[in-house]
Amino acid sequence: KADIVRFHEKLQEDVSSVTANRTLSLTMSAMNRAVDLNLIERNTAKGIKKFHEPESRDRFLSDSEMKKFLASLRNNLDKPQGKALYLMLCTGARKGEILSSKWSDLDLASKTLYIPDPKNRKPRYLALNSQAYELLCEMEKTRSSSPYLFPSNSSKGHLLEVRRTFARVIKDAGINDFRGHDLRRTNASILINGGASLAE
Repeated sequence: KADIVRFHEKLQEDVSSVTANRTLSLTMSAMNRAVDLNLIERNTAKGIKKFHEPESRDRFLSDSEMKKFLASLRNNLDKPQGKALYLMLCTGARKGEILSSKWSDLDLASKTLYIPDPKNRKPRYLALNSQAYELLCEMEKTRSSSPYLFPSNSSKGHLLEVRRTFARVIKDAGINDFRGHDLRRTNASILINGGASLAE
């Protein structure tokens, strides 16, 4: 039971409360079936408390907030974390998808970035807008021997977090109640509503 609890907590920390809870439910169902088949004596996943799941959000940056956010973000584009945040905003990709991207996934000729292992398990290609394309072209000029766009000394070989840089950017921009995942909603809002251009 302790192993299941630790795994549940790690999923919540690394992915989300929702994913952790869905995985726990699946584990409980599988273990119930194993009990029915007399493969195990009891379901040790029973009684593990699920995490609170936050209500869905529709927060995205307004046009005025976007201008302040970009002005602040541009002051951090000398850092790999700042570049990663910029690509997240430009593409609508998840943090993990951008940070784990490899140069071999990038096709500058067709202006696409391949996401081989997304959260929903369905590989896809991201179309790069002009801002993302220009940034990646600049990054390629000074790329290291690492296969990753954002190499680091982490156990996985690439950056794992952009939290501190993001916190600094929104603080300097004077923006409240805005989270990293809200960048995806902001990207979608730009596409749907034809909002402020990223180039502004």
